[in-house]
Amino acid sequence: MFAKYRLVLPAATVMAALCVPATLVSAGTVSAPAVTPPTTAPAAKAHHPLEELFAGLGLTADQKTQLKAILKPYLQKLEAWHKANATELASLRAQIKTAVAAHDRATAKAAFEQLKALRETAPKFKDLIPQIKAILTPAQLQTLKTRLEELRENHPGLGRHTAPTTQPSQPSL
Repeated sequence: MFAKYRLVLPAATVMAALCVPATLVSAGTVSAPAVTPPTTAPAAKAHHPLEELFAGLGLTADQKTQLKAILKPYLQKLEAWHKANATELASLRAQIKTAVAAHDRATAKAAFEQLKALRETAPKFKDLIPQIKAILTPAQLQTLKTRLEELRENHPGLGRHTAPTTQPSQPSL
């Protein structure tokens, strides 16, 4: 049900992680290791972040069914939005990266504002909160609130696409 995401790293990143100097890689002295896909399925199933958020709440089979019914349309809309806006998102990110590298603050800020405006058109998870609250018990809701607070503490700015603030901008559960 949840979309799978695949992480692809450039050879330079892999070499850096392996502590191989980039000059050796670029000079051709050391070649990037051949990466072969695993022949067997990974031991642990990769989870979507939303799936991980709700794991451990002790949801009943009925609650899981209701949650999937709530999340599925949202995730489909979000995926469609990403596909429809992929080119513009990539272009704006590239403009920001180029402007930052050139120390062109005005261009970077303008591109960031355009990116922020585009992201505002994406489907919002916060619109699902009343529906999710309706299917959870008070104990499950409290556990979910605790998890969200831990996420906000460990990942400042998560889901905000702006600089972190002292007041969380996400709606409370």
